[in-house]
Amino acid sequence: MSNDSTIYIGLDVHKDSITAAYAIDAGEVELFGKTRYHRR
Repeated sequence: MSNDSTIYIGLDVHKDSITAAYAIDAGEVELFGKTRYHRR
């Protein structure tokens, strides 16, 4: 028997922020975090 899982990762990229979320298999989407983007 295998214990393999699929992890889906999503990025929402905007001019001033990046948000990351993930879901394992067909489970609920969980927010991983959000960061501000500072262009240099």
